[in-house]
Amino acid sequence: MDRDWHERCLFARGATDIADFDRRRVVFGNVVRTANTARSGRGCGTPGGRRHARLEGLVRRHAEPTPADFELVLQWRQNAADDNSGVFVRFPDLDSKGYNNTAFVAAHFGYEVQIDNTGHPDGEPRHTTGAIYDMPDQQFSLVTPRAVGEWNEYRIRVVGDLYEVFLNGTQTTRFENHDAERGRGTFIGIQTHTGNVSFREIRLRRLLE
Repeated sequence: MDRDWHERCLFARGATDIADFDRRRVVFGNVVRTANTARSGRGCGTPGGRRHARLEGLVRRHAEPTPADFELVLQWRQNAADDNSGVFVRFPDLDSKGYNNTAFVAAHFGYEVQIDNTGHPDGEPRHTTGAIYDMPDQQFSLVTPRAVGEWNEYRIRVVGDLYEVFLNGTQTTRFENHDAERGRGTFIGIQTHTGNVSFREIRLRRLLE
């Protein structure tokens, strides 16, 4: 069944519900910007608009741990072709590692499903939309997202150490984690990196054995 998301702040689960993510003001690349709360049944943020979270490197995490095995479904939309964001899964509590910039806890101890059509910084497939960011041993297939300004859907399935990502119904990657220090946490989150990426319809389903 779908997991309930309690009301607070930024990300919409359905037509009117607002998901509960922690608002954390953190520094990434020595840049800090002001975050604005966008509450809209059509999604969070407006293409070309200013009602969007604009914190570099911010990770907004769901306030409660996720099930051990789960399927996360959400929609996302870019405002420009080089917008950069991502979805973090299976990272520990952001305050658990003593980091000054807690965004890096998600990056160092969890895994990011990338949103970046340019594959910054080098155009490599492992840095591209649909990939588990920077993992060289994943089975990745390039799937072109919809045009800028249109909504895309991610389905992220995590079972044991197996990660599978689907973009608009087509599988982009399959990755098996063999790192004992990563992917052992129980939180998920949204990255606000550069540009304007909006999110809506965030749903989490427990996968039973």
